[in-house]
Amino acid sequence: MAYEQEYQQFAWKLPDSNSKLARISRLFSNPSFIFVYRDICAIANRKQSVQNITLVEAMKSSLTAYNRIVKFVEKNDYPALHISYEKLLQDTQGHLRQIADFCDIDVTGSLIDQASRAIEASPKIYTQWVDISRQIHLLNKAGFDGYIDKVSENLVSGWFLQKGSDQPVTVELLVNDHWVADFLCEEFRGDLITAEKSVTGKAGFRIPVPKGTLARSDTVSVRPKGHSTSLFSIF
Repeated sequence: MAYEQEYQQFAWKLPDSNSKLARISRLFSNPSFIFVYRDICAIANRKQSVQNITLVEAMKSSLTAYNRIVKFVEKNDYPALHISYEKLLQDTQGHLRQIADFCDIDVTGSLIDQASRAIEASPKIYTQWVDISRQIHLLNKAGFDGYIDKVSENLVSGWFLQKGSDQPVTVELLVNDHWVADFLCEEFRGDLITAEKSVTGKAGFRIPVPKGTLARSDTVSVRPKGHSTSLFSIF
Protein backbone atom coordinates (compact mmCIF):
# COMPACT_ATOMS: atom_id res chain seq x y z
CA MET A 1 0.00 0.00 0.00
CA ALA A 2 1.07 3.56 -0.67
CA TYR A 3 0.60 4.43 3.01
CA GLU A 4 3.12 1.79 4.04
CA GLN A 5 5.66 3.28 1.67
CA GLU A 6 5.12 6.77 3.05
CA TYR A 7 4.58 6.13 6.78
CA GLN A 8 6.31 3.82 9.22
CA GLN A 9 3.14 3.69 11.32
CA PHE A 10 -0.41 4.74 10.61
CA ALA A 11 -3.83 3.98 12.06
CA TRP A 12 -7.29 3.50 10.57
CA LYS A 13 -10.65 3.24 12.34
CA LEU A 14 -13.98 1.99 11.04
CA PRO A 15 -16.19 0.00 13.46
CA ASP A 16 -18.34 -1.59 10.75
CA SER A 17 -15.25 -3.18 9.19
CA ASN A 18 -15.54 -6.07 11.68
CA SER A 19 -17.15 -8.11 8.88
CA LYS A 20 -14.03 -7.72 6.69
CA LEU A 21 -11.20 -8.29 9.17
CA ALA A 22 -9.63 -11.16 7.23
CA ARG A 23 -9.61 -9.14 4.02
CA ILE A 24 -8.24 -6.07 5.78
CA SER A 25 -5.43 -8.07 7.38
CA ARG A 26 -4.23 -9.13 3.91
CA LEU A 27 -3.91 -5.53 2.76
CA PHE A 28 -1.04 -4.78 5.16
CA SER A 29 2.36 -6.39 5.60
CA ASN A 30 2.44 -6.21 9.40
CA PRO A 31 -0.99 -5.32 10.83
CA SER A 32 -1.89 -4.92 14.49
CA PHE A 33 -5.41 -4.58 15.83
CA ILE A 34 -6.90 -2.57 18.69
CA PHE A 35 -10.40 -3.73 19.56
CA VAL A 36 -12.51 -1.42 21.72
CA TYR A 37 -15.58 -3.04 23.28
CA ARG A 38 -18.57 -1.09 24.53
CA ASP A 39 -21.62 -2.13 26.52
CA ILE A 40 -23.95 -4.01 24.15
CA CYS A 41 -27.03 -2.03 25.16
CA ALA A 42 -25.26 1.29 24.53
CA ILE A 43 -24.19 0.16 21.07
CA ALA A 44 -27.70 -1.10 20.34
CA ASN A 45 -29.23 2.24 21.33
CA ARG A 46 -27.03 3.99 18.76
CA LYS A 47 -27.74 1.43 16.05
CA GLN A 48 -31.46 1.61 16.78
CA SER A 49 -31.53 5.36 16.15
CA VAL A 50 -29.32 5.21 13.03
CA GLN A 51 -30.77 2.13 11.32
CA ASN A 52 -34.40 2.46 12.45
CA ILE A 53 -34.53 -1.08 13.90
CA THR A 54 -35.74 -2.44 17.24
CA LEU A 55 -33.49 -2.54 20.29
CA VAL A 56 -33.47 -6.36 20.26
CA GLU A 57 -32.50 -6.44 16.58
CA ALA A 58 -29.73 -3.96 17.29
CA MET A 59 -28.45 -6.03 20.22
CA LYS A 60 -28.38 -9.17 18.04
CA SER A 61 -26.43 -7.26 15.39
CA SER A 62 -23.92 -6.05 17.98
CA LEU A 63 -23.42 -9.54 19.40
CA THR A 64 -22.85 -10.87 15.87
CA ALA A 65 -20.17 -8.22 15.31
CA TYR A 66 -18.39 -9.15 18.55
CA ASN A 67 -18.59 -12.83 17.62
CA ARG A 68 -16.85 -12.06 14.32
CA ILE A 69 -14.02 -10.38 16.22
CA VAL A 70 -13.63 -13.31 18.62
CA LYS A 71 -13.49 -15.81 15.73
CA PHE A 72 -10.94 -13.66 13.89
CA VAL A 73 -8.70 -13.43 16.96
CA GLU A 74 -8.97 -17.19 17.55
CA LYS A 75 -7.94 -18.02 13.97
CA ASN A 76 -5.08 -15.49 13.66
CA ASP A 77 -2.02 -14.53 15.68
CA TYR A 78 -1.80 -10.86 14.76
CA PRO A 79 -0.84 -8.55 17.65
CA ALA A 80 -4.11 -7.44 19.27
CA LEU A 81 -5.03 -5.16 22.13
CA HIS A 82 -8.49 -5.46 23.74
CA ILE A 83 -9.92 -2.44 25.55
CA SER A 84 -13.12 -1.76 27.45
CA TYR A 85 -14.63 1.58 26.44
CA GLU A 86 -16.21 2.08 29.86
CA LYS A 87 -12.97 1.33 31.73
CA LEU A 88 -11.05 3.61 29.38
CA LEU A 89 -13.28 6.48 30.47
CA GLN A 90 -12.57 5.63 34.13
CA ASP A 91 -8.78 5.49 33.66
CA THR A 92 -8.05 7.44 30.49
CA GLN A 93 -4.35 8.06 31.05
CA GLY A 94 -3.63 4.47 32.04
CA HIS A 95 -5.26 3.16 28.89
CA LEU A 96 -3.51 5.73 26.70
CA ARG A 97 -0.16 4.55 28.03
CA GLN A 98 -1.24 0.97 27.35
CA ILE A 99 -2.10 1.88 23.75
CA ALA A 100 1.20 3.74 23.34
CA ASP A 101 3.15 0.73 24.64
CA PHE A 102 1.26 -1.59 22.30
CA CYS A 103 2.06 0.66 19.33
CA ASP A 104 5.68 1.07 20.48
CA ILE A 105 5.27 4.85 20.68
CA ASP A 106 7.34 6.94 23.09
CA VAL A 107 5.06 9.47 24.80
CA THR A 108 5.59 12.25 27.30
CA GLY A 109 3.34 13.12 30.21
CA SER A 110 2.24 16.31 28.45
CA LEU A 111 1.21 14.34 25.33
CA ILE A 112 -0.80 11.93 27.49
CA ASP A 113 -2.50 14.91 29.16
CA GLN A 114 -3.30 16.45 25.77
CA ALA A 115 -4.77 13.20 24.46
CA SER A 116 -6.78 12.71 27.66
CA ARG A 117 -8.49 16.05 27.21
CA ALA A 118 -9.71 14.96 23.77
CA ILE A 119 -11.51 11.90 25.18
CA GLU A 120 -15.03 12.27 26.51
CA ALA A 121 -18.19 10.21 26.65
CA SER A 122 -20.51 10.84 23.66
CA PRO A 123 -18.76 14.01 22.44
CA LYS A 124 -20.75 16.49 20.37
CA ILE A 125 -18.93 15.57 17.16
CA TYR A 126 -19.89 11.92 17.70
CA THR A 127 -23.56 12.66 18.28
CA GLN A 128 -23.53 14.78 15.12
CA TRP A 129 -22.00 11.85 13.24
CA VAL A 130 -24.80 9.58 14.54
CA ASP A 131 -27.41 12.07 13.30
CA ILE A 132 -25.71 12.35 9.90
CA SER A 133 -25.48 8.55 9.62
CA ARG A 134 -29.21 8.30 10.34
CA GLN A 135 -29.97 10.80 7.59
CA ILE A 136 -27.78 8.95 5.07
CA HIS A 137 -29.57 5.70 5.95
CA LEU A 138 -32.99 7.31 5.37
CA LEU A 139 -31.72 8.91 2.17
CA ASN A 140 -30.57 5.52 0.86
CA LYS A 141 -33.98 4.01 1.65
CA ALA A 142 -35.56 6.78 -0.42
CA GLY A 143 -33.37 5.84 -3.40
CA PHE A 144 -30.73 8.56 -3.10
CA ASP A 145 -27.10 8.79 -2.05
CA GLY A 146 -24.79 11.66 -1.30
CA TYR A 147 -22.47 13.46 1.07
CA ILE A 148 -21.62 17.00 2.10
CA ASP A 149 -17.84 17.20 1.81
CA LYS A 150 -17.31 20.76 2.97
CA VAL A 151 -19.15 23.74 4.41
CA SER A 152 -17.43 27.11 4.41
CA GLU A 153 -18.56 30.70 4.77
CA ASN A 154 -19.13 31.06 1.02
CA LEU A 155 -19.47 27.52 -0.34
CA VAL A 156 -21.19 24.16 0.28
CA SER A 157 -19.74 21.26 -1.71
CA GLY A 158 -20.30 17.51 -2.04
CA TRP A 159 -22.21 15.09 -4.23
CA PHE A 160 -25.77 13.87 -4.63
CA LEU A 161 -27.35 11.29 -6.93
CA GLN A 162 -30.40 9.11 -7.47
CA LYS A 163 -29.60 5.42 -7.40
CA GLY A 164 -30.05 3.65 -10.73
CA SER A 165 -30.16 6.90 -12.70
CA ASP A 166 -27.49 8.82 -14.63
CA GLN A 167 -29.56 12.00 -14.67
CA PRO A 168 -28.23 14.83 -12.45
CA VAL A 169 -30.37 15.59 -9.41
CA THR A 170 -31.62 19.05 -8.51
CA VAL A 171 -31.16 19.74 -4.80
CA GLU A 172 -32.32 22.42 -2.41
CA LEU A 173 -29.87 24.13 -0.06
CA LEU A 174 -31.33 25.07 3.34
CA VAL A 175 -29.80 26.84 6.32
CA ASN A 176 -31.57 26.15 9.62
CA ASP A 177 -34.48 24.70 7.57
CA HIS A 178 -34.83 27.91 5.53
CA TRP A 179 -34.52 27.62 1.75
CA VAL A 180 -31.49 29.36 0.22
CA ALA A 181 -31.09 28.03 -3.34
CA ASP A 182 -31.75 25.26 -5.86
CA PHE A 183 -28.78 23.66 -7.61
CA LEU A 184 -28.25 20.98 -10.28
CA CYS A 185 -25.67 18.36 -9.22
CA GLU A 186 -23.76 17.87 -12.47
CA GLU A 187 -20.12 18.60 -11.61
CA PHE A 188 -17.81 15.74 -12.63
CA ARG A 189 -16.49 13.59 -9.75
CA GLY A 190 -14.08 10.89 -10.85
CA ASP A 191 -14.02 9.42 -7.34
CA LEU A 192 -17.69 8.45 -7.69
CA ILE A 193 -16.87 6.37 -10.77
CA THR A 194 -13.96 4.72 -8.95
CA ALA A 195 -16.24 3.93 -6.00
CA GLU A 196 -18.88 2.58 -8.44
CA LYS A 197 -21.40 5.09 -7.16
CA SER A 198 -21.99 6.62 -10.58
CA VAL A 199 -21.38 5.69 -14.22
CA THR A 200 -20.91 9.24 -15.48
CA GLY A 201 -19.49 10.86 -12.34
CA LYS A 202 -21.72 13.88 -12.96
CA ALA A 203 -23.18 14.23 -9.48
CA GLY A 204 -21.03 16.82 -7.71
CA PHE A 205 -22.18 20.18 -6.42
CA ARG A 206 -20.45 23.38 -5.38
CA ILE A 207 -23.15 25.75 -4.19
CA PRO A 208 -22.15 29.40 -3.65
CA VAL A 209 -23.45 30.80 -0.36
CA PRO A 210 -24.37 34.50 -0.20
CA LYS A 211 -22.17 36.50 2.15
CA GLY A 212 -23.55 36.69 5.68
CA THR A 213 -25.85 33.68 5.23
CA LEU A 214 -23.96 31.35 7.56
CA ALA A 215 -23.06 31.78 11.21
CA ARG A 216 -21.25 29.35 13.50
CA SER A 217 -23.35 26.32 14.58
CA ASP A 218 -25.85 26.83 11.74
CA THR A 219 -27.30 23.62 10.28
CA VAL A 220 -26.74 23.29 6.54
CA SER A 221 -29.02 20.84 4.69
CA VAL A 222 -29.09 19.55 1.13
CA ARG A 223 -32.12 17.59 -0.08
CA PRO A 224 -33.50 16.43 -3.43
CA LYS A 225 -36.07 18.90 -4.68
CA GLY A 226 -39.56 17.74 -3.80
CA HIS A 227 -38.42 15.40 -1.03
CA SER A 228 -38.17 15.84 2.75
CA THR A 229 -35.19 13.59 3.50
CA SER A 230 -31.90 15.51 3.53
CA LEU A 231 -28.21 15.48 4.23
CA PHE A 232 -27.01 17.94 6.80
CA SER A 233 -23.83 19.31 8.31
CA ILE A 234 -22.94 21.84 11.01
CA PHE A 235 -21.04 24.98 10.03
